[in-house]
Amino acid sequence: MEVAGTTTAGGGEAGRGGAGSGDWPSDMVLEAIADPVFIKDTDLVYRACNAQFAEVVLGRERDAVIGRRTAAFMGTWIAEVHESRDRALLLDGGAQTYEADIRYASGARGRARFVKGLLRDRAGAVIGILGVMHDVSHEVELNRARARAEQANAAKDRFLVNMSHQVRTPLNTMLGYAEALSLGMVGDVTARQREHLESIQRAGRQLEEVLTVVLDVAHQGDPSRRETVTALVPDEVCAQALRQVLPEAEKAGVALVMEESDPLLAEHRVWVDARAMRHILRSLLASAIAFTRSGGRVSVSARLDRDRVAFRVSDSGGGLAGDHVRAILDRGHAGAGSGMLETPAPGVGLTIVKTLAAAMGGSLDLDSVPGRGTTATVCLPVDRRRDGGRRRS
Repeated sequence: MEVAGTTTAGGGEAGRGGAGSGDWPSDMVLEAIADPVFIKDTDLVYRACNAQFAEVVLGRERDAVIGRRTAAFMGTWIAEVHESRDRALLLDGGAQTYEADIRYASGARGRARFVKGLLRDRAGAVIGILGVMHDVSHEVELNRARARAEQANAAKDRFLVNMSHQVRTPLNTMLGYAEALSLGMVGDVTARQREHLESIQRAGRQLEEVLTVVLDVAHQGDPSRRETVTALVPDEVCAQALRQVLPEAEKAGVALVMEESDPLLAEHRVWVDARAMRHILRSLLASAIAFTRSGGRVSVSARLDRDRVAFRVSDSGGGLAGDHVRAILDRGHAGAGSGMLETPAPGVGLTIVKTLAAAMGGSLDLDSVPGRGTTATVCLPVDRRRDGGRRRS
């Protein structure tokens, strides 16, 4: 950065580096700059500055700054730090940028970025240095906060991985014994015992899937995991979810209904994490089935809603008032109610669903009417490319 002096000075003596008073930028120009600005001659004496520099940084009137050097306002050691950089700039030319801790006239401490360049007269001779200070204290604090957040995120990831390992080990042991028992490897089992053992295995596999999904949530920001995104047909996703929960629905005496297909979705796909999508629908359907009375009804549908696909799971449970619906979405909230909102610690399950939907650019909404039931809606961005649903892995 090199600036030629082409304006008229607003007062002050001539520059001692051989420049006349007409070579210094005017006060009007300097005051138009919001950041603190100063000009030194080649002897490192202040020749001009704006009020921001004189009053806010040095705590002096501007006239008391002109004609003096940095050591008159700061400690000798601090002055030498800045002036050594000034001398290097005069020797090497070009521009200079650096950051340093500062103490303002008010006593407040901060950090500033100094940007300096040579100032030349009309003949091209170097007559001094033009410097601009920009406070970067906020940027520094943001960087520190970002570093703390990254450290906390890394600690969270390590915790989840360790937790998953600690849970999976006994879980796999339990599933192995349950499978051995159901196969009669340690003796004959009755049909009822086999049914119970198969229930244990199903529950264990569901828990294993939940652990996997939780780890996926923890790594949503990891670019290396983007290969899990797949193009899915909305109606096929719903149909597959219904097939997965059909045994539970039959056992509970609850009717499962696949709503009529939306013709507008025929040539559209959703790009989602297939495993997360399966968990979302299965979680919502299982909750609705588990707490819908025998003879009740649970339905699922997919509809095009402008640029999003709305997946809806509805039950015929008792429903909740609006304030309870809002409360149920709080992390870990476990409240009383009916339908899918009545699951043990439902807020935990719905928080996972909500987090998964948000990670895929979507949202979760609940609509519950007391005495009529609850509808959970997960909206995800639609892919309007008519590519025949080609999948990528």
